[in-house]
Amino acid sequence: ARTNRALSSTATFAERLVHFWANHFTISTTRVTVYPFAGLYEREVIRPGMTGGFSDLLLNVCRHPAMLLYLDQAQSRGPTSPAGQRANTGLNENLAREVLELMTLGAQGGYTQADVTEFAKALTGWTLVSKPVRERVPTLELGAFVFIPQFHEPGPRTVLGKTYAQAGEDQAAAILRDLSVHPATARTIATKLARHFISDEPPPGAVAALAAAFTRSNGSLPALHETLIGLPEAWDAQARKFKSPNDFIVSGLRLTGLNKVEDRALIAAYTQLGQVPYRAPSPKGWPDDAASWSGGDALMKRIEWAQALGQRLGSSIKPAERANDVLGPVLRPVTRQAIERAESADQGLTLALMSPEFQWR
Repeated sequence: ARTNRALSSTATFAERLVHFWANHFTISTTRVTVYPFAGLYEREVIRPGMTGGFSDLLLNVCRHPAMLLYLDQAQSRGPTSPAGQRANTGLNENLAREVLELMTLGAQGGYTQADVTEFAKALTGWTLVSKPVRERVPTLELGAFVFIPQFHEPGPRTVLGKTYAQAGEDQAAAILRDLSVHPATARTIATKLARHFISDEPPPGAVAALAAAFTRSNGSLPALHETLIGLPEAWDAQARKFKSPNDFIVSGLRLTGLNKVEDRALIAAYTQLGQVPYRAPSPKGWPDDAASWSGGDALMKRIEWAQALGQRLGSSIKPAERANDVLGPVLRPVTRQAIERAESADQGLTLALMSPEFQWR
């Protein structure tokens, strides 16, 4: 569904933003329990969240069952909470650590292990409705977010030098709100956006402009995205990105004119090229640099996929015309000539898909 939406959409920038933010706030079905929630997570949190503020998006990400399960927050109990003392279950720091390191401040953001532990204690009680909980409270929806006071570690928490004395669920929410507007968070988001949309080596001026827009707008994502579009660096012909497997498959299918593909064929393609949606190898998400996707083996797999697509669809299209429509002035005369002189239409389509120009965006 995700790829077919990207194929049929005319709002291609918005679709790319969905993929960017979903990767920034990674969940992965490498944890089997996450599988039923993966698509819902993107539809319920990421897509609607792009039109609001970073603070709200961060809060909703941390409350969604997919994230609670992926980073084991659902099992976390305060060491001296009633549930922690009774069941002898422990504190889990995964969500707290990844929020600080990957979602907000960044690895060099100035936090300490003590901050991670304190934040993790504040997050205790954030869980989802299990069958035992629903048996006690039948009105609750199974699998939905719920705050359970008996799981929460009592007392104030100190994170980044600030003490949070709020009670219950509000304590972690207050910490998340402060993290969402921290200067280090602005730099983290600005750097990742510039790396994804402009260059593997983000231009310092672009990063500074994006960070300033983030801070000035109090984390407004529409304002941030608008700033990105207006950056001169974003339109520099020398600033380009090597396509990830996801980019390559979506753009390749769009070149053929397809706007819907069977899920089985899509999963096979993503598996072959090594980037199955919702299966990132770690909370860091998928890598966003050319070196990770441009090795010899990776390129051979692209050739094999392009050849198979060419054999299936080449005879139904005019590859040279499609390549010209898609690549425009980027298409070199020598490449166009090679496509036009191909022995067959399917070979022409393969050449178009594997041309040097088509590997970059």
